[in-house]
Amino acid sequence: MKIHEEKSNKKLYIHIGLVLVLCIFHLGRFGVRPLTEKSWFYNLFVEITGPVSSAMSSAKSNVTDFRQNYFNLVDVKKENSLLSSEVAELKKKVFELSSLKQENSRLKNLLNFTKEIERKKVLARIISWDSTNRYQKLRINKGINQGVTKNSVVINAEGLIGKVINTSANYSDISTILDFQNKVDVMFELTRSHGVLEGISDELTSIKYVKNSDDIQVNEIILTSGLGNIFPKGIKVGAITSVISDEHDLTKEVFGKPFVDFSKIEEVVVLLNENDFE
Repeated sequence: MKIHEEKSNKKLYIHIGLVLVLCIFHLGRFGVRPLTEKSWFYNLFVEITGPVSSAMSSAKSNVTDFRQNYFNLVDVKKENSLLSSEVAELKKKVFELSSLKQENSRLKNLLNFTKEIERKKVLARIISWDSTNRYQKLRINKGINQGVTKNSVVINAEGLIGKVINTSANYSDISTILDFQNKVDVMFELTRSHGVLEGISDELTSIKYVKNSDDIQVNEIILTSGLGNIFPKGIKVGAITSVISDEHDLTKEVFGKPFVDFSKIEEVVVLLNENDFE
């Protein structure tokens, strides 16, 4: 019984194979005919091969779509890379323009601030600080070739910075008012009392030799007195932060904070010595 079934299945497979061969032979001989033509060979062939053709067409379409999407992604990646470079370059230009605008504003303030000082002036840029003495010494990019000499006074729009102590052809070293070796004769705006200012820390100064009888008050403005023939009279230096006095002493201790923020200065004005132009 089992042998009989196997023989029947083999005959069925042979018949199906013959039908397919005949279909192919028929189409190869007579060509593909229009769908309107009533050929049972053609109709049978279409029904059998249709799913296969559809699957092959779908696979081809998917491959085409994959290739197209791949190349599109590559193009998008390249475009994003170019755009990122352009954005970075634009950010750099914006930063440079912003920095230039800020620098121009600072220079304008410097020039306006020094209009009333009747001395020849040179604009300079700070290029370095003395690493061993924070804010006590600095170097600028102007020197003898630009008219800068020893004891030339250095200021900015906030007030007094210091004086030149060494010069070369195109560079100069400055001793700031925070340098304890740099003594500045000063006076107080309201009382007109005098004292000698020297630096004691990165942001604090001490004013010595102030008479105990002088009525010095906190927040009073400290100015250059003009004595000593170095610093012109009336340049703002800072404000009094504290006053310590003892009725048994002839002088009192006065402390002040400079108006100049030495941690942020970038450009300065050098007041050239009058004697150099006589």
